[in-house]
Amino acid sequence: MKEMIFKTSRFIVFAVALGQLALSQVHIAVITRVFDSSIGFYLFLFVISGLVMGFNTSAIHSGSRIPLFIAGCAASLVTGLLYLRMLIADVLAGNLLTWPDIHLSLIYSIGAMTVYLAGTVSLLATRNYDD
Repeated sequence: MKEMIFKTSRFIVFAVALGQLALSQVHIAVITRVFDSSIGFYLFLFVISGLVMGFNTSAIHSGSRIPLFIAGCAASLVTGLLYLRMLIADVLAGNLLTWPDIHLSLIYSIGAMTVYLAGTVSLLATRNYDD
């Protein structure tokens, strides 16, 4: 059972990381209307750190990749939060964006960060500690 939870968590984290890359068009459509030009950098870091974390799920059984996996998760969460903070600040400032404009990007980003955090906890809790 523990192995099945581990493999399922690993697959879900990896699928969400690839999904974020595939759905980046939704985010890009939103950030082209944001006043702050550095939001694209944080979106790029959010997607790339999620991919790094997703690719590191394949080597989480070995203890040497765990710090890199945790760093990828932390980087993804921090850059995702910065991205969301900038989006929400732009909507509240009353610039070109409104809540309906960013709702898909918000849902995808919050969902990805939730899966990254829950997946990290699940993967670390169910991995084999006998190495």
